Amino acid sequence: MSRLSAVRVAVLILLGLCASAGRAAEPVARESISFVIEKFPVQQQGPQVVDLAVHLDYAPGLSPKDYPDFEVIYHQLETWMTGYPAKNDYWEVFNKRLCQDVLAHYPMLAGVTLELTVHPTFGVPYAQTIRTSLTHG
Repeated sequence: MSRLSAVRVAVLILLGLCASAGRAAEPVARESISFVIEKFPVQQQGPQVVDLAVHLDYAPGLSPKDYPDFEVIYHQLETWMTGYPAKNDYWEVFNKRLCQDVLAHYPMLAGVTLELTVHPTFGVPYAQTIRTSLTHG
């Protein structure tokens, strides 16, 4: 190949790379669902009332049959909060274990964020909020 032909080939390759770099990437769907369990009574560190804001990130590329029924997750979280065995765990540990349970039971989720708000009581006159996010990988 002559030097002039090699230069032409190099220019054509560069033009092709530049053209492909300018194309828009295919859109990628990032889907999620959120819901709140409000004013839920628990026996954690004594009788308490909590709100649990739940944010579930779906894994990409789910088929329609792979989406979980959020009502099942809602009731499962209520059951887990009611039956949580370590009644003296800090709220951070409680919340993280709930996140771990959700991810372990629902592989179609890419991640979960739980925001737990503990309402004031006579003994603790202020609210506190604990936010935990976990992802697969």
